[in-house]
Amino acid sequence: MAVFDQLAELYQGEHSSNPFQTALVERVSALLPTDASVVDLGCGTGLPTAKILTEAGHRVVGVDISEGMLKLARNQVPAAEFVHANFAELPADFSRRR
Repeated sequence: MAVFDQLAELYQGEHSSNPFQTALVERVSALLPTDASVVDLGCGTGLPTAKILTEAGHRVVGVDISEGMLKLARNQVPAAEFVHANFAELPADFSRRR
C-alpha cells in the first residue's frame, strides 16, 4: 500500500516503542508454549511484536500489505519470516503452510 510504503519510517518512530504494546506482547509471549508459531497479521515494521516473540524463541511469520514496512521488518527482525500480502485475502490454511 503506497501510503504506508512512504510513511514506514515515520510510522515506526511513532509506534515501535509503545510501552503498553510491549508489555502486552511480553505477557502473551510468556503464556505461549515453548517454540510456538505465531502469525502476526498487519505486522508493520516488526517492532515490537515480532522482535519480542522471536527473542523469546517463538517462530513468527509477519504479514503486511506494505513493502516499505516489510523492508524495515526484515532488517530489524531477521529471525522472523515476513510475507507481502493482504491478510484479508490469505487462504484459510495459510498458517498450516508455513
